[in-house]
Amino acid sequence: MVKYLGNPHSLFIITFIAFVVPCFCDPTDIISSCLIRHNVYNFTLLPHNGSQSPDTIAPQTFPFRICGMLSPLLQNQVAIAIPTELKQLVNSMRCCREGWYEFRVRCGGHSYEGISSVVPDGNPFVIIDMMSLNQVSVDVESETAWVEGGATLGETYYAVAEASNVHGFSAGSCPTVDGRVLDRKAMGEDVFWAIRGGGGGDWGDCLCMEDQVVESTETVTSCIMSRTRTKLHVAELVTSGNSSHPELGVEKEDCREMSWIESILYFSGLPNGSSISELRNRYLEDKLYFKAKSDYVRTPISMEGLVTALDILEMEPKGSVVLDPYGGEMEKISSDALPFSSQKRQPVLNSVYGGLGRRQHCYEQQGPRAAYVNYMDLDLGQMNSSISSNDPVEAARDWGEKYFLNNYDRLVKVKTCIDPDNVFNNQQGIPPMPTARLNNRSEGLGVSERCMVVSY
Repeated sequence: MVKYLGNPHSLFIITFIAFVVPCFCDPTDIISSCLIRHNVYNFTLLPHNGSQSPDTIAPQTFPFRICGMLSPLLQNQVAIAIPTELKQLVNSMRCCREGWYEFRVRCGGHSYEGISSVVPDGNPFVIIDMMSLNQVSVDVESETAWVEGGATLGETYYAVAEASNVHGFSAGSCPTVDGRVLDRKAMGEDVFWAIRGGGGGDWGDCLCMEDQVVESTETVTSCIMSRTRTKLHVAELVTSGNSSHPELGVEKEDCREMSWIESILYFSGLPNGSSISELRNRYLEDKLYFKAKSDYVRTPISMEGLVTALDILEMEPKGSVVLDPYGGEMEKISSDALPFSSQKRQPVLNSVYGGLGRRQHCYEQQGPRAAYVNYMDLDLGQMNSSISSNDPVEAARDWGEKYFLNNYDRLVKVKTCIDPDNVFNNQQGIPPMPTARLNNRSEGLGVSERCMVVSY
């Protein structure tokens, strides 16, 4: 999955609406015959009794490891389809709808809660893996890059570096429908607004997006410092708020000059001496299972609070806290310009699950929680069969407002016009308004026109 941190000029996104009648047949027979009929041959069928573990599936169809706690959720997986072109992608979705299967579209596959690879409540489902739709085309003259939806960040970094040694791509930290195909004009500005920060898996399948690359110097200075200090000293360092910290004792030997793409390798955790071609490797050998929780600091954390957090981390077998400061260019973006608003938020505190996450409730009592949607946390609530379908919009408000603040209701409106049947869904998705509340003037209109008349 490619994270967006710029102003893309255009993209193509696929949405899907269909009316189907369920068939009580063998799931693998239904999906395989449909895929073959539509010239989709690159797929793997999975036993519907859950006898095949992801560890026994070829890495070409399951390029990552599944934590044991998630394995039971895979027992109703029917197939993995790997389309290689737009038509196959659309037809794979159509086959899922004809067979009455839920489906998950997997791009990078690094959802923190695995929502691109599992479906709750025991429903049969199909994974549509975008791994073969991973081309990246860079135009240095216009400083843009067309990135297909299946490209990982590492593949995007690699393509930009191959095209220019003085351009970079600002992204994240992971190196690894009736068949409508919509560009920005066809989908309308409301949908274009929603897909840039409104969460993944809700709006359609992003086939490709045009992103802006940025100029970079030929060399950058990078450093990773490890310092052992007393807990009180660390707390003082965090609370000082200074932009520079001479007390860290940074020496010239701590810093290294390198190219932008070499700095990506340096900070990625890959072994020293790794080639930049390693960024294109989708298959991770190391097993890393973790639970992450996030919150936004609304008032400065006291010295006592920081020392307490360090005490907890010291007692736990493993865990960490990451402080991400916001500001700079992010502060120039208005709170409603994108679904994710950096304004009205302070630096995010990300706790990689140890005791600190379990003891967070004391701090939460000081004000409503907020959270970062890319560190998805199902503990905030989730859609499942136990939740009443009378008003899913209110049920989803539990997490929707924590992720998107005052932009949640606008996202619901956009979801209602782009995907009223909630074909693209997940445990923490944005739900459409119940059909009875839709304005009937929207029937028969295109996406952009329908968004103009959907109302509460």
